[in-house]
Amino acid sequence: MNLKSLAVFVLPAFGFFACNNPAESMQTHLTFNSKISQGEKLFEEKCSLCHSMRPCVGSEMYSVTGPDMQLISNSLQQKFVKPDGTIQLEEANLFLTDYVYFPDQTKAIMEQSVINRYGIMPSLKGSVTDEEIRHIAEFIMTVKSE
Repeated sequence: MNLKSLAVFVLPAFGFFACNNPAESMQTHLTFNSKISQGEKLFEEKCSLCHSMRPCVGSEMYSVTGPDMQLISNSLQQKFVKPDGTIQLEEANLFLTDYVYFPDQTKAIMEQSVINRYGIMPSLKGSVTDEEIRHIAEFIMTVKSE
């Protein structure tokens, strides 16, 4: 059995067992994953010049001008994930949009030591759209701690 045949059988079966409406569940899963992929791609294009995709240690910390993805994700998740695990994605998106366009010390959610190391980021107004920030926020909110 080739991979394509296996996928045709396994994917619908996965959707069947995942919930009561397999077609709806599979579409939701695929749509969410495509948004995440778009967000990761946008993060790499728009953010990785200053922010590493992986945690920086030692001298690597000096090769970037902003905190790494893990620090950003952890800070956003601490602020926008409820104790029950519910992600407040809309609130995170609104915060990130405001902060990216109008960064300010009073809005910063990073620990003070991170702010002392990297400072406050420059405004990206005109360099990134609201929609791009939304995709990036969705991606950042799904990054797991290592």
